Amino acid sequence: MNNLSITNCWLTESDSTHQSQSPNISQLKGLDLSGVTMTYSSPELLPALLEKVSATLQKLYLEQCGIRDSHLEFLLPALSLCIHLTSFSLRGNFLSMAMMEKMLRHTSGLPSLSGELYTAPQESFSSQGILQPSRLAQCRIELLEILKDLGRPRTIWICFTPCPHCGDNTFCQPEPIIYSNNTLT
Repeated sequence: MNNLSITNCWLTESDSTHQSQSPNISQLKGLDLSGVTMTYSSPELLPALLEKVSATLQKLYLEQCGIRDSHLEFLLPALSLCIHLTSFSLRGNFLSMAMMEKMLRHTSGLPSLSGELYTAPQESFSSQGILQPSRLAQCRIELLEILKDLGRPRTIWICFTPCPHCGDNTFCQPEPIIYSNNTLT
């Protein structure tokens, strides 16, 4: 089994437990759980699964899973063990700037990580959930400063759900945030 894709459905705790106990799970290279609501399950189930696949996992997609700061807190230690991770997406979840900073710090030690896709931070939106361009611009500046502080060349993408231009829930290519050898973009 190279890739496992379970999307847009509900998984019970027993489903998640069964996944992590599969004999071939430790050889997994790609895991896509996009659209699987994570808010109802035990917070330790996904980290346990990530620990089992950490030696081989290269791609992880947790898009639109209802992940919030408290869920990600449990996930960060296991995620930082995935040393072969090249692609990671948390698009369409509800994260604060503080959690995004923690996320960037935990993943800064992953040497192969080159594709990082995050949702716009909560602070980019009004209390009615409307994207505020000036707030987003400020968040981008803060994220760039975090990348600069970490000192490792990186490119991250911040996306919006729904897209402010077309209203669709698909990914619209935003400008990346790039830190590269003392060159800021």
